[in-house]
Amino acid sequence: MVPIRFDFIFSYWILLWFLFYYFNYTEYCPNSWLILGIINNFFTILLKIYYNNPLSSIFIFSIIIFITKVIPLYLLRKKPFRTKDFLFGFFIFMVFSLWLYLHNTNFIDITNEMKKSIEEKKIITPIEYYITKYLKINKIAI
Repeated sequence: MVPIRFDFIFSYWILLWFLFYYFNYTEYCPNSWLILGIINNFFTILLKIYYNNPLSSIFIFSIIIFITKVIPLYLLRKKPFRTKDFLFGFFIFMVFSLWLYLHNTNFIDITNEMKKSIEEKKIITPIEYYITKYLKINKIAI
């Protein structure tokens, strides 16, 4: 199975936004959207557990969340929550939705595809997919 493209997953857009903010390329802080991402990913982990996905998949996914959301949120821990930052996140989501539309898909289709992959115990999120592939090619067991 081929992974979903990086640009079709909103979490990666939030991570990119964090990097732009952290390195002072934007004034809009993504802290509230990182929290929403962590909440969403928490439910994804619960789904993986419910559908009895391999422990290695749950572990790798958890590490990815820690690196891409928890650490960035920790780095922003002293930043205030501002309405303009949250609203900027909606703007980014609208651009993301337009991007998906221009590529003949949408947020609901991507979400359903990801849920189906969890039900079928298949890995289609890019980072998890490539880490798992690397571990298999190099015969590294986790």
